[in-house]
Amino acid sequence: MYRKIFIVLFLFLSVTLHAQEVYFCQSHTEQGNPIGAANTWSINANGGYIFILLKDKKVLTDQMYYLFIDKKVGSETEPFDSKVIRHNGEDNFIVYNYVFKEAGIFEVYFMDSEQKVIAKGKVTIQINEQEKINKRDFSGLYYDNSRIVACERVIGEKPLNIKYKTSLKVNRGLMYIYVENDRPLDTKKVLVDIWKKKNSLYEYDEWVASKKFKTEPTWKYTFFKYQFLEVGEYKISIYNDKQVLIGSTYIKVGG
Repeated sequence: MYRKIFIVLFLFLSVTLHAQEVYFCQSHTEQGNPIGAANTWSINANGGYIFILLKDKKVLTDQMYYLFIDKKVGSETEPFDSKVIRHNGEDNFIVYNYVFKEAGIFEVYFMDSEQKVIAKGKVTIQINEQEKINKRDFSGLYYDNSRIVACERVIGEKPLNIKYKTSLKVNRGLMYIYVENDRPLDTKKVLVDIWKKKNSLYEYDEWVASKKFKTEPTWKYTFFKYQFLEVGEYKISIYNDKQVLIGSTYIKVGG
């Protein structure tokens, strides 16, 4: 009797464990199937983009998921980075185009909107020191020379009074975020994630808000305004419509 229960439990856990797969790949199909997947990657010294793909057997119904990346340091792992991924609630896969800029062994895990771990993966990143390329010409790092600043206002299409500290008493916490690139932004909208530093475990671990603003692909700059409602230290990350990171900025808000 106990043997049968153990076998059934083991099979259940095995099916649950393999219901989701995490892939590290060059690209993917519209159905979420990985293309060129591998668990070891060699990138150039400037960094390189790798798609992190979660494939499930069932539809992923949440509207938002979290991607956490830890790096192995000695015999331990330390928090390295985290991302918010928007989802349509209809597909059975999630994908994020992540840029690795450091060598190492990274553990990646996805969490649902209730912060429950739903899948894990591991990837080894190596730096190809022999590959000499021009950083500006590397197509995967299109936004390497982008600039994101915080300012009091934008006048004549230029940021005025650039600063990275404000208070709730100044303009009720309202600030402008100005995004600029040395070439066209090449996106029809910018996606904005705002995080707040809550504790020392993660650098910025409390998600505050996500926004999106329309742009034109030919624009070299855009800007938007945001009102901070609480005291704290914030990180604002901006992505194009393919969820490729354009850049980030940091703002400290006082009382």
